[in-house]
Amino acid sequence: MILTSIKIGNFRSYGKPTEFLFKDPSNGSQNIYLIGGLNGAGKTAFLDAVKMCFFGSANSNMVENAYGKNKFAMSDNLNHQEKDQGNHEIKISVSFKDDLNKHITLERLWRPKKQRRSYDDKIDLE
Repeated sequence: MILTSIKIGNFRSYGKPTEFLFKDPSNGSQNIYLIGGLNGAGKTAFLDAVKMCFFGSANSNMVENAYGKNKFAMSDNLNHQEKDQGNHEIKISVSFKDDLNKHITLERLWRPKKQRRSYDDKIDLE
């Protein structure tokens, strides 16, 4: 699998959709990327977004609800500025090429369920 892009929108420190493009190493370009930045810049959010895109929301922050069962608190991951503007939708996508050079995009979208504070977890494969 060769990553081609990662797009993160309204997730923690990433407000507006932010896309990271990766060069294809088969063209002789670099194949190692370093993630660096100041505290709060989004390094951990970047890695958590990729993990959530592949494995879903059940692999992130969990809180205990009134019945003693774990429930995902997706609203805790909303970007505060976007949330204040009424945007409660989180969108993360990871694009890559497989061993047969087929381009695949995995996209997850979380939006609030109507009249509830929980979130739907939707996955699309292209």
